Amino acid sequence: MADHAHRLAERQWHKQQAEAGLAAFDWFQKNPEASFLATPPEVRDWLAPDQWQGLETLAIDGRLKTGSDLFERLDRQMVYEPEAFATLDLDRHRLSLGDADYARFADAQKATAEGTPDPATIRYSRARLDADRALEANGLDTDGPDAHVVRANIRSRLGGFEAIEGRSPNGADIAAIAEREGQRGLRGPSADRLDTKDKPPELQLAGDNQRQNKQARDIAVKLKLTDDQAQQLHRAISGQGLSYQEVLQIAIDMFSK
Repeated sequence: MADHAHRLAERQWHKQQAEAGLAAFDWFQKNPEASFLATPPEVRDWLAPDQWQGLETLAIDGRLKTGSDLFERLDRQMVYEPEAFATLDLDRHRLSLGDADYARFADAQKATAEGTPDPATIRYSRARLDADRALEANGLDTDGPDAHVVRANIRSRLGGFEAIEGRSPNGADIAAIAEREGQRGLRGPSADRLDTKDKPPELQLAGDNQRQNKQARDIAVKLKLTDDQAQQLHRAISGQGLSYQEVLQIAIDMFSK
């Protein structure tokens, strides 16, 4: 009986915090010039430390940002525990999620709860499960930083696939993406970079420039960029030593709007 009462009180507390977080977010949007410390006391008194941190970020940067630990926890639950994810009070974390991430999780949660699976979520779940199994089979921590990079690359490649290929990814495409990113994760974050550790600095730089120039040209052709757009892309990536996938994502972010 006591345990039931405790769980009920905890749910009610979280519900109040979720409502307070949404109210604070709404208040701040209506009063962008005001200090977040001026939030009405009936809202302010319910906010948890992580929600205050989110409000502070909003006040300083003008937008909400996603906490990496929270993102990984929700991402894992979405794939491995969809029923629990569907009943999660996502609003409790609204101040700790950027707009795009909140929308992604909210759409997935709604689709799961209504029994109408979202194609994008299904594709990502399949790719993540494949990649996680490959990483685990080779002794790599699926909660470690390399695994986080693998999953971020999978999301990026799936997200940009249709814009590049003109169609949605099929099962073979998803399997190939999972395999490629999983293999890159096993080799480490710099697996797709040139092995130049034994070359003098000037040759390393020349090799990086040649590689990046080719990447920019290939991506410009793939995305059908204009000459001006190709030049903008080249300037944006110059000297950064980025991977092909990183350059591709930059190009998509720059020109797919």
